[in-house]
Amino acid sequence: MAKVFPVQTNFTAGEFSPRLLGRVDVAKYSNALKTLENAYVLPHGGLKRRGGSHFIAQSKVTASGSEMMPNGTFTSDISGWTDKSVGSGSIAHSTNLMNIVSADASNYGWAEEQITTVIGQRYVLGFMIGTGAISLQIGNSSGGEQVYTSTDFAVGTHTLEFTAQSTDTYMGWKHTTAATHTLDTVTLKTGDFDKKVRLVPFEFSTTQAYILEFGDLFIRVYKDNGQIQTAGSVEITTPYLEADLLGLKFCQSADTLYIAHRGYAPRKLTRSSHTSWTLTTISFSGAPSGFAGGADEYPACVTFFEERLYWAGSNDNPQTIWASKSGDFENMAVGTGADDDAIEFALAASQVNVIQWLIGSSAGLLVGTVGGEFKLTGGTGPVTPTNVQVIPETRYGSNNVSPIEAGRAVLYMQRAGTKLRELAFNLDVDGLVAPDMTILSEHITAGGIVDMAYQKEPDTLVWLVRADGTLINVTYERDQNVVAWARHPIGGYFGNATITVTDYTNIAVGTTLVFTKSDGTTVTFTSEASGGTAPSADNGWRPNASNDTTADNLFTAINAHADFTVSNPAANVVTIEETAHKVGYLTIVSSDTTRLAVTDEGNAVVESAACIPSVDGLSDEVWISVKRTINQTTKRFVEYLNPAIYVDSGLTYSGAAATTFSGLEHLEGERVQIIAGTSTSKAVYPDATVTGGSVSITGNGRTHAYIGLGYETTLTTLSPEFELAGGGSTVGLKKAWNRIQVNVYQTVGLTINDQDIIFRITSDLLDNPPPQFTGIKDITQLGWDPEDLELTIKQKQGLPMTILNITGDLSVHQ
Repeated sequence: MAKVFPVQTNFTAGEFSPRLLGRVDVAKYSNALKTLENAYVLPHGGLKRRGGSHFIAQSKVTASGSEMMPNGTFTSDISGWTDKSVGSGSIAHSTNLMNIVSADASNYGWAEEQITTVIGQRYVLGFMIGTGAISLQIGNSSGGEQVYTSTDFAVGTHTLEFTAQSTDTYMGWKHTTAATHTLDTVTLKTGDFDKKVRLVPFEFSTTQAYILEFGDLFIRVYKDNGQIQTAGSVEITTPYLEADLLGLKFCQSADTLYIAHRGYAPRKLTRSSHTSWTLTTISFSGAPSGFAGGADEYPACVTFFEERLYWAGSNDNPQTIWASKSGDFENMAVGTGADDDAIEFALAASQVNVIQWLIGSSAGLLVGTVGGEFKLTGGTGPVTPTNVQVIPETRYGSNNVSPIEAGRAVLYMQRAGTKLRELAFNLDVDGLVAPDMTILSEHITAGGIVDMAYQKEPDTLVWLVRADGTLINVTYERDQNVVAWARHPIGGYFGNATITVTDYTNIAVGTTLVFTKSDGTTVTFTSEASGGTAPSADNGWRPNASNDTTADNLFTAINAHADFTVSNPAANVVTIEETAHKVGYLTIVSSDTTRLAVTDEGNAVVESAACIPSVDGLSDEVWISVKRTINQTTKRFVEYLNPAIYVDSGLTYSGAAATTFSGLEHLEGERVQIIAGTSTSKAVYPDATVTGGSVSITGNGRTHAYIGLGYETTLTTLSPEFELAGGGSTVGLKKAWNRIQVNVYQTVGLTINDQDIIFRITSDLLDNPPPQFTGIKDITQLGWDPEDLELTIKQKQGLPMTILNITGDLSVHQ
């Protein structure tokens, strides 16, 4: 038996492909991990827990369901409305509308409607003002403004979304000018999050960095970690449908964003102020034939290069590139071929190469097509109409995802969307090459990538959205040879766990349903013969409800278990929800899949990602759009990854000492983690269920807190394999850890192979949480299978974790 002391000095290979788990001869094997979730590799080699997602707003919803506003059209009277007028003010019925009559600020008309609502539900309120301006306010009590502060709306039709904070919501309209103003066609419906959105950065400077939420026929605007609002959300009407969003291409010049899509005439979005945005169809000067003449002639791509605005790839001319007059971006006049005239050029290729993207780079204008990648230059000088040179560089082919310029390289997705390639100059070939950045982790991008974002600060990370809604990232620091992939399951879940009974009568005795909960433990329900013991005692249930009382059937048995709740239990399709849902999702396995068909929950779904500089300009913010199931209802959220918190869809609190924290209506009914304390010291409190948009803690009030959905950070090492001193390999030999040493930085609260690591020491004050620890944690009382060579390190609490390296004392039996 030999003793060795292997050390994993860094993790710069990230999560390794399962295809490589036996390739101990691969140089990066010693720097790789079997699993890396919710942490990313630092360029220095260590790994850091990702920040949680900070909730900003719910995405725009569409009105659905039946009309909830009684007498909102005022057909014959204003019955049902409460007159809250002050002084001599009044409200009165007129033909199909309401008059709100005011004299001054002390004598004004005020109409209020109370509606029964569901806490956490999103609602769409519509109304029309026919005369003058009217102020709207929404509260949890009569005259309240807790939901929406009193805001003036001008003449016209208005739509407003809000999230109910109470079972009773009060909406009031009033004005305080000496006039009669009219209110008409008040509607209220529930909101459905049935359409995805795409987040797009709009960056002019660190003080003018926005996130644009593109959705079905609209754009909404976010800035400084909030949604810009003025008499409702700032919203721009667009022609783009949900199905068009991933096909949009963008480039920006100062306060103008140019937009391309094969199905629409080129447009530009112009910002005049934070609240003033205009989307217009571009009126080009001298547009060449085959560029903007019809639906099949609209270009699909747009970019800037050498002071020209380039467009490319219409349906009728899929290989053609158009460039504006130099310095005059909307002048497409080809002219006589002068150096500054516009340019029209078609790629010459042996096959039809539909252009997928354009991007200006230090190497030239790069063109991605379905068949290969090209470089457009002007030879030794700037591009002009008479010196255009197009050189085929690589033959991998590109998909429709917009590429990223990272340093002097361009990162793009290959045609199938599963390989990230690095297009960069290589001196050996005196041209561009495009190595596969996923070769060691090809499983990470399986299924295809639909969106990418590039984070430059504080670490260089590329964030990618997989087609199945998984958020992944790669640490990209080529100078340090760091290309490390990781997966980031976002807290919460999407979809419902359901059971569909197709033949209740013939379910055999002994049929089982095994529920795997979010914490990994299982609960088994087993069918019994008539007259068996009560389901609440042993998770049994009767295969035929007619053989016994209905109180003993399957769904009552599940509902009787403290870990689960059941909706619509009388129906053939039954929804199951984990009562104390924390991380992951509920999985159900049936031993009779014919009669008991089951559908599992899935992780929360990420649909797009974008990066902009943070408010302080010192780092980049990663924004994501997320789809979750909350109280069995689909909702979509706009959030950003906040390095200062470690919960998802979370909110932060800073203020006077408090024991109750509100503003969590978007997570109504969800089990959340609470981390509270002071600005410099926070402790983990027991999980709580959001009720009435709030959660509470016991004990002393806290001045700082963050609350949200829990998520786990997990890393699993590969089995240690290396050469022995006398020659030969340890592959196939029996090995066992004697001790483990984990080098951590500013960390607290870990488990290794489910064994808690102690961070509190005797000198710590007992009424305060243990401080963050930097140094080596030495574990000698292992308490697990001696041949369990893979180390699984987890952070399950809302606390920070940075791991620098791992070493230990290993016995090898030769």
